[in-house]
Amino acid sequence: MAEKLGVGLPYSCMTGQCGACEVEIVKTDAATGEQSTSTVRACVAAFPRGYSKVRVDELGDAIWGSASP
Repeated sequence: MAEKLGVGLPYSCMTGQCGACEVEIVKTDAATGEQSTSTVRACVAAFPRGYSKVRVDELGDAIWGSASP
């Protein structure tokens, strides 16, 4: 989905094995406005149903680094 929207995220294997594409998502429930946070591997994740808004934050680590602070 990120690629279709023109959002550049780091990736490598495209199978969810390596973790290079790991991002944190903050989901906002459409009905309640309640937010929840989880970590997913973007290359194999699907857009969650029932959410009006999803924010994606890149994670940084000593091995893969990060494109954003």
